[in-house]
Amino acid sequence: MATRKSLKNLEFKILNGWEDFARDNPHARFIPEIAKDLDGDVYIRKRGTEVVYLLKEISEDGMMHLSCLGCGGYLAQSIIRNKIYLDKSISPYEFVLYCPQCEQDPSKNFPILKKYQKKH
Repeated sequence: MATRKSLKNLEFKILNGWEDFARDNPHARFIPEIAKDLDGDVYIRKRGTEVVYLLKEISEDGMMHLSCLGCGGYLAQSIIRNKIYLDKSISPYEFVLYCPQCEQDPSKNFPILKKYQKKH
């Protein structure tokens, strides 16, 4: 697993398939970037932030199980009002993952609809 010092050497890139979403939604609060270290560990962060999540596993149903690399805590998720464009449709909501210990709650600047702790 990467240390804080070695994280600076990782090159984070927007996840495959998210380039179009990022282009169409420059105001989106959650655009994932990914990096992999020499040991094969996978790290994810939101574009424009320094808080990094560690990919612990991908379940059989395709769900990614992440934890905060800084504190080891579970992530929370907020559903906020934020118009985003998905393919040819518009969604009035955006799902935003965050670490409640290390990051500001994304609902602070956006109306919150639902917030819950993600369980692994």
